[in-house]
Amino acid sequence: RDREKRDVANGHYRSAIEAATQAKNLLSEQSKGFREELRDDIEWRSLNAEGVAELRISYFHDPADLNRHLDQALVKFRGALKKSPGNFNILENMAVVLNNLDYAKKDLYEAMKLLERAIGIKPNDYYGHYQLVKTFFFLQEKATGSDKQLLDEKMAASLAELRRISPAYAKRWEQEQQILKGKLKK
Repeated sequence: RDREKRDVANGHYRSAIEAATQAKNLLSEQSKGFREELRDDIEWRSLNAEGVAELRISYFHDPADLNRHLDQALVKFRGALKKSPGNFNILENMAVVLNNLDYAKKDLYEAMKLLERAIGIKPNDYYGHYQLVKTFFFLQEKATGSDKQLLDEKMAASLAELRRISPAYAKRWEQEQQILKGKLKK
């Protein structure tokens, strides 16, 4: 069953990479007739798609491959962000990589900053709030004293905002939180 899932994931990965490559080829072949804004738009979307493909396929591989795929995802997302600096979606994607507890280069504080920036751009985006609550949860698990209190307060405020925007996603978070608590205790 896991092998089937991995095979399906690999097929989706190859399709996404192929589509992004086709877009880049189109861009290089016909870019002279395109405005700079259109070229940048095609480029960031292609890079973001490649980054998402790397991120998604990482879940189906062993830790060494996970780190390689997540490294590649960050490279693609950073390239996309250069072409579309205020793009909340790219910021969220980068944060998802950086708050992956299995990633050797995880950086929860950087993930938090990226998510706060994304939410500043699109305040009612439930996914950004969901990921921010998750990041606060990870951070508070290791925090002590006044740092823990501050993170608890930030998480409570973010969760309240998530409940306002999407009660369904708030409920989903509560379910995921129970699972994560069990994993972190191990």
